[in-house]
Amino acid sequence: VWAVNSAGYASSPWVRGRTGPAPPQGVGVPVVLDVSATSAVVGISPPAQPNGIVSLFRVFSVDQNNRTLLSEGTSHQQTLHGLRPYTQYWVGVEACTCYQCCSRGPVRELHTLAAPPADQRPPRLITLTSRSVQVEWNEPVAPNGVIDSCELHLRSSCPPPPQPIPSACTEGPTEICFFGKKWSYNVTGLQPYSTYELSVACFNNMGSTASNWTAVSTLSEPPQYVSPFSVDSNLTVIWLDWTGTFSLNSYLKEYTVTESQLRVYTGFYSYLHIPRTSQKTLSFQVTCITDSGSASTPTIRYSPATGLGPLEPVDGDKQGVSISATPVYSELWFILLFALLGLFLLAILIGLLLKRALRNNPSARERPPLVMLQKTRKAGGDMYMFDTVADCVEISNVILKSYTVYTEVWECGLWWVTLPCVCSVFASACSVCACVHTTAYLMKTVAGLLWSAGVNDVQCFSSSLKLLACIKQRKHLKRLPMLQNCPTHY
Repeated sequence: VWAVNSAGYASSPWVRGRTGPAPPQGVGVPVVLDVSATSAVVGISPPAQPNGIVSLFRVFSVDQNNRTLLSEGTSHQQTLHGLRPYTQYWVGVEACTCYQCCSRGPVRELHTLAAPPADQRPPRLITLTSRSVQVEWNEPVAPNGVIDSCELHLRSSCPPPPQPIPSACTEGPTEICFFGKKWSYNVTGLQPYSTYELSVACFNNMGSTASNWTAVSTLSEPPQYVSPFSVDSNLTVIWLDWTGTFSLNSYLKEYTVTESQLRVYTGFYSYLHIPRTSQKTLSFQVTCITDSGSASTPTIRYSPATGLGPLEPVDGDKQGVSISATPVYSELWFILLFALLGLFLLAILIGLLLKRALRNNPSARERPPLVMLQKTRKAGGDMYMFDTVADCVEISNVILKSYTVYTEVWECGLWWVTLPCVCSVFASACSVCACVHTTAYLMKTVAGLLWSAGVNDVQCFSSSLKLLACIKQRKHLKRLPMLQNCPTHY
């Protein structure tokens, strides 16, 4: 500072001072020193006019006006990590002298190198038949380069489709059924009713990636006859084995073995043991029945003494595959339906028989009950007069004249039972008919009196037998004028 007057001036000592920082100017372009698939090394040059002390360098990338920080530090050489393979980046440098004193330089292009592809998705099913499957797929989610080819892998898998008796299963070898640049393929030559697994592998110039296995099951077909079954025997047993005779191609319902058109086996196993009882020649035939149809073998003649004979000729429509539907009478629902229907009819028949057996139809009364009016005593015994008398029997030409009641007494334990022997005198009727109906009436009278008196012991039964003996000896019937000529057996 100078102080000046008219006489002169005086100056102060000098004092040193420094201005504050400002954003640097002339920030340069980064230099790519090294690059790989996922990283790069860049060099940073100082700004042409730093306008302060540059305390921080940042490396960023620009993608559609979006800036992404890749690295920062004070070093003039920085390594960029986490880059994507086979990707184009635009990178630049930002230099800072203070917290808000930063400036960015121009950007430059950076290409990372290719890498093996990654994240391949499984193939998708399009069309499925019994012998083929068509699938399609996309390129990997991260191709990491140019996909130049793809492979479709195929193998048989476990477990197989269900069967009544599970069989042993082993995974088959992996086959390459397609190689090329297409994104779909139709796999043929498969077996019906089988399970397969498919996988896709895609390649670029750096390597390949494969998807997970996806399982598919082919549709079913009617069974096929493949080869004759084997028959052998020893001294006691004849055995058959048809393990490789059929290609099932569907869910097995049953095997049927017939001998001379007679069924000897039905089941799920592929072998049979039969007791050897004679030396006669046997004719065997095996039939395979599945959900999709049936197939039969030619008839094989086998003699335990001489062995196998020639195959019998079989009509073309009976040998091999039979696509006709299974007979309805062999279906389970048909058998159950008719079994229930048979049980229902049997129940109705038993009910009718029991109703007929238990129904005790009362016999037609030979006369209505007699109403007693008065009692008179005569020399021959008590005599009863009745008010009304109905028709005796269902014979229109019999005219009733009068009734006479005779009584006898038997001792039945502590019971005294009066057993009347009622006899009828007819004016006109066949003596045999009159005797038959009178005897039947006497027997019914005895039974009714025993029941009404409650007599059910052995002595009362003995008394009833005495009465029947009395009737048979005609001790009372001989008093009836019309019954004198009755045969003794009545």
